[in-house]
Amino acid sequence: MHEFSTMAEVVRVVEDEARRRNARVKEVRLEVGELSFLCEEQLRFAFEVLTEQSDVLRGSKLVIEGVKAEIKCEHCGYEGSVRYADDFAYHFSPPILQCPRCNSFDVRIVKGRGCVVKEIVVTLD
Repeated sequence: MHEFSTMAEVVRVVEDEARRRNARVKEVRLEVGELSFLCEEQLRFAFEVLTEQSDVLRGSKLVIEGVKAEIKCEHCGYEGSVRYADDFAYHFSPPILQCPRCNSFDVRIVKGRGCVVKEIVVTLD
């Protein structure tokens, strides 16, 4: 469950920033990439547990915005959304990405694998 460790780091960073500014956090906005393999439900649960005892984060709201994956094909130059190769193993391991234009597997991920704190809404004490 890497969601808990990911959220622990997000909470630590947000908490440190709020304390530096003598602020209380009202809302944390995250961008979570499709290929980060982070489960939104588990992120929300971890956020609840981790912020419960925090004087600056208790009662804050978590907003998660999904980011669709985008690739660039090194073979034909296609840039855009992803097509996943039809592979039963996808249920057990990361998907194999394939260019929807030329079917090449020689693709580079350009968007959609991160987890980024996009915005922190605070009230100043």
